[in-house]
Amino acid sequence: MISKISKSILRPAVILAGLFIFGVQTQAQTVKQLTSSKSAKKNSGAAAAAALLSGQELHIHSVGIGIGQTLLMSDLKDNGEDKITAELFYNYKASYSFDFYANLHYSKHEFEDTYSKTAGLIFGAKGKLFHYDAFQPFLAAGLGFFRPQIKTESYKSDAKTVFGYQLGAGADFDLNRKISVGAMATFNDPFDVDQENRSDVEGYYFKVLLTVFYKF
Repeated sequence: MISKISKSILRPAVILAGLFIFGVQTQAQTVKQLTSSKSAKKNSGAAAAAALLSGQELHIHSVGIGIGQTLLMSDLKDNGEDKITAELFYNYKASYSFDFYANLHYSKHEFEDTYSKTAGLIFGAKGKLFHYDAFQPFLAAGLGFFRPQIKTESYKSDAKTVFGYQLGAGADFDLNRKISVGAMATFNDPFDVDQENRSDVEGYYFKVLLTVFYKF
C-alpha cells in the first residue's frame, strides 16, 4: 500500500520537476537570444555611427539651410545694402574625399530708391582637407547660373541669366547620424551682364554663413 502511494506521489513530482527544468532552460535560451539580438543591433548601430563620424560611410544625401551675411561689391554695392539672407543646399557624399553640392540663393538688397538683386544656382564639389573625429574642414568650388540685377535712380537693368563661379571654404561638424552643423564662406562672381546702350552690370558678392544639414 505504502509503495503504491509513494509511486503515485513521486511520479507526478518527477514529471513536474522535469517540466520546470525544461521551462527554465527554454526561458534562459530565449533571453540569451533576445539579448544577443539586441546587442548585435546596438553594436551594428554604433559601428554605423562610428563609420559616419569618421568619414567612412558613403552615399549619404543631405539637405540644408545656410543663414548669414551677404556682402555686396562693385555695382551691386552701389545700389544696395548688405543684409542677413538665407539659402538652400543639397549635399551628396560621393567619396571619402569629395562631396557633390548644389546651392540655391536669392536676395534683394534695397537702399532708398535703388536696389540690387542677386540670384544663383551653383553646382560644385567640396574637397575635404582632413577628418578629425566628427570635424571636417573643406574647400569648395562650383560653376552655375546667376541673375544679378540693379535699379538705380535713373534706370533698371535688364534681367539676364549669366554664367559664373563660386569659391568657398568652411567646416562641417556631425552632431549625430542625422544632423550636421557648420560654417561656410563663399565668393560669388557672375559674369558681366550686357545692357543695351548702357554700361554692363558688374558685380560680385561674398557670403558668410552658418549651416545646418539633415542627412538621409
